[in-house]
Amino acid sequence: FIFHPKLSLSLKVSPPDSTKIALFSMLGVKLYETYFFRLKIKNIGNRAATGVEVLVDKVFEKKGKGFELVNGFLPLNLAWSNKNPRIETLPRILPNKLYAHCDFLHLERSENNEIKLKIDTIIDPTSPFNYLPVGTYRIQTITSSNHMAPEYNLWEVTFDGILWETEEEEFSKGLAIKKLS
Repeated sequence: FIFHPKLSLSLKVSPPDSTKIALFSMLGVKLYETYFFRLKIKNIGNRAATGVEVLVDKVFEKKGKGFELVNGFLPLNLAWSNKNPRIETLPRILPNKLYAHCDFLHLERSENNEIKLKIDTIIDPTSPFNYLPVGTYRIQTITSSNHMAPEYNLWEVTFDGILWETEEEEFSKGLAIKKLS
């Protein structure tokens, strides 16, 4: 293709890609504040990207000196930020214009008060493998759009299991995210 979209993904562990947000119950009662980490997606190509979707394909957990595939993880699309109802594909991202955010991860408090890292898929699977305990992980994403080949990215995420009080603490001590490819 002469004219085609080319999507570029990035994530900074600082606003606006990462931010502290209050979570509320269905009745509007504030539950707790947590942190969301969102992929920033820009179209650096020369054609509008249409039907854009981001899939979390595989998760690997650090075991000893290597990484092992997390068996049981259910590959699903990520949800687009600030879209209600949650949508699987974004209609379009214009070239060299605005960007879009896609929810990637957030910290979630369990019923027993344990903090886990949740992968923000479009639906909430019953699989416990979309909730990651303390550790280091490699998460593979696949981004696709009409008129472009799929783009594979690998992210390394290190999570300490603490829900820090301030953004400064969380972003410097709590969670590290690095794009490997």
